[in-house]
Amino acid sequence: NALGTVMRLINMGLERYMVSYAVCGAVAQRLVPKLCETCRMPYKVNPQSLLKLCEQCGIPPETFLANKKPAVEGEVQYINAEGGAAAFQDLVFYKNIGCDHCRGTGYLGRMGIFEVVFFNDELRDAIVRNLPMAELEKIAIRSGFKPLALDAIEKVKAGVVALDDIFPILLEKSAT
Repeated sequence: NALGTVMRLINMGLERYMVSYAVCGAVAQRLVPKLCETCRMPYKVNPQSLLKLCEQCGIPPETFLANKKPAVEGEVQYINAEGGAAAFQDLVFYKNIGCDHCRGTGYLGRMGIFEVVFFNDELRDAIVRNLPMAELEKIAIRSGFKPLALDAIEKVKAGVVALDDIFPILLEKSAT
């Protein structure tokens, strides 16, 4: 991930102060298949499965509900309920089907999932003070950093990427 760049450079022998003041920012990306807009098919999410996924990956369930907008205006009405499986009962995602347009694969091209971290004074100071990676991430998030998992979830909510295709990114989140 982007913040992992800090540790990688330090492990390569660079001093913390050098890394914190010489690096302006870092980018991480993953490529995932992009759903074919011609044949993608909406489906209702199994609420228990989604809650289990959130628990397994350490992602707050509200992440799938926050700022919810229909992929196509008027197509899907999303709920604003709080907590529990009931909050997910009307949540709709998309999956690949296959058509002539995409040669039966259900996908057309790839899409990037990104995270970008900019090093501000607070983050630089935290690196020099050898704060844990979790603290660095909190500082970065306060400054507008959006982790890979969040970007991936936003693209699933937009109907551009299938939930199944971002599992590896979500599982990376739980490993860190």
